[in-house]
Amino acid sequence: MTRFRKLLPVVAVAAAIFGTSNRAEANFQLQFSTNGGSSFGPAISDQAGGDLDGRVGFISVNIGAFTVTGTSNSFVSVGLTTFDVGISGTSDGSTYDLVVQASFDSVTTAPPPQNLRVALINNTMPPFPAGVTTSAEVWVANGSTLFTTSGINLVKDTNSYGVGSISTTFNATTPYVVTSQVTLKGTPGIGTSLSLDNNGFITPAPAPAGLVLALAGMPALGLGAWLRRRGAAA
Repeated sequence: MTRFRKLLPVVAVAAAIFGTSNRAEANFQLQFSTNGGSSFGPAISDQAGGDLDGRVGFISVNIGAFTVTGTSNSFVSVGLTTFDVGISGTSDGSTYDLVVQASFDSVTTAPPPQNLRVALINNTMPPFPAGVTTSAEVWVANGSTLFTTSGINLVKDTNSYGVGSISTTFNATTPYVVTSQVTLKGTPGIGTSLSLDNNGFITPAPAPAGLVLALAGMPALGLGAWLRRRGAAA
């Protein structure tokens, strides 16, 4: 799966520019629904029971044939916030109506207006058959209530291979809360190698030119890393 640990060389440059993180002060949880969002199971906290990834800022759980992950990157600062939620694995031919949400608070990226960018990366091979749909969605809300699905909202739907992105500006009073979501609905073909990532970036608007260039290159770096892994496996 394309995850931000593959992109740290780029993000580290931005972190060096914008200073140290206050990530340790944030609450970070992941929850998922197998019935299209009608109900969610208990939320899983970072480094708590049910989290298969022991690192700070990473949550991982297994759902059937797939692994679900959430990342609240360590560079949550006044200059840059990055986050990721995704689904990966090899399909067993089951039908899914899966909704995964990752949420964290204490975001201090400011001053307003802030810029929110969402990039849904689909590295699935072979491409999805007809009837399978995916989407990426992000909410930004004032306050500290996790999984708040109101306030500023961005939705990106894509069933095609590659990267689809969308962005907007918003005004939030620090600290605020972010909830990121990725969905998978339908029946991926048995043996399909699934890799979906909802990558999010928040910066002050307008962001410095150097940071804009760095963020623009992140999806390409992630795609390149995934292709190299497939080549090595072959």
